[in-house]
Amino acid sequence: MEGPIDDSAMMELLAKHLAGECTPAQEAEIAAWLAADPENERTLEALRAIWTDAPAPDPQAQARTDAAWARMQARMQSAENTAQEEAAQPSEQPLSVPKPAYRAWMQRAAAILAVGLSIGLIFYLNQLRKSPETELVAVLSGDAPLTDTLPDGTVVHLNAHSRLEYPKAFAAGERIVGLEGEGFFEVAHDAAHPFRIHAGGADVRVLGTSFNLSTRGARVQVAVATGKVELSAAASKVQEPNEKVLLTAGMAGSYDPVRKTVAEEDVVAENAQFWRTKRLVFQDVPMEQVVAELNAAYGDSVALGNPAIAHCPLNTRFEGLSIDSVLAVIAETFAFKVTRNGKIYQLNGDRCE
Repeated sequence: MEGPIDDSAMMELLAKHLAGECTPAQEAEIAAWLAADPENERTLEALRAIWTDAPAPDPQAQARTDAAWARMQARMQSAENTAQEEAAQPSEQPLSVPKPAYRAWMQRAAAILAVGLSIGLIFYLNQLRKSPETELVAVLSGDAPLTDTLPDGTVVHLNAHSRLEYPKAFAAGERIVGLEGEGFFEVAHDAAHPFRIHAGGADVRVLGTSFNLSTRGARVQVAVATGKVELSAAASKVQEPNEKVLLTAGMAGSYDPVRKTVAEEDVVAENAQFWRTKRLVFQDVPMEQVVAELNAAYGDSVALGNPAIAHCPLNTRFEGLSIDSVLAVIAETFAFKVTRNGKIYQLNGDRCE
């Protein structure tokens, strides 16, 4: 295989391989890729395990998986160029596996997205393994959060079901790590060696600061507690990103992997740490934003029954309270009523008292 391989193009090719839909020429291309580096075999085995373990496709769930698959397509890019090349070579016939197999793999890929796996991170870390700091440490948090200290003294608090990879010893230049899931970073200051996190198609660069970083959901989100953080679209592993935003203490921002854009967010940065601190702070925050942050923090579904109360400003602090207790306080503050159906809550009121 000549020249560097684009991650999305290789991902598309490996997808066809796992689904059994490669042409002989494509299989030869994969064989050459595997022979080029032992780490490539590990990558393929990781993908094969994911493909095997993912839930079998459910035809009735197609509507639910379309959006997830669209996001993966955006990350892998379109296979249109490959299709055009194959059309120009009619002598090559695809292997005899029915077309639905590839669609089945797409549904499985959407299921992978649902549990937050970052395929791009696998390729990224393969590149990291080829750098001078070859020995990597992988930390998985399991069902509960955990705390780990990196070789430079940086402290990372990982949320449950998250993964962090970093070199056992940082080499000269940047201190580079990879994250899947969510973590709070307290980065050791070192002006000569910037700290960079690759997460969900985005890069976060800092010198010494503390912030929350999450790859869960549809976007990569950063909430800064102290210092400064640069959030960027990682257009290249080696070149400077073509879009970035600088966030300071109290600010938050996000990266949209579909549009490949970064932007500031109008949220309470401190509340992003709820999974770790069990604390929420609201200062003149409109009720519609309060509801959004409650949903993100507790995982329940809270809605406003009347648009007229969407702009009611809340000034309070919650710490260690259940969602029922939080909503009871809000209801008492504004003379609202709370209705509940399982984990679905609704706040009702005519106006702000």
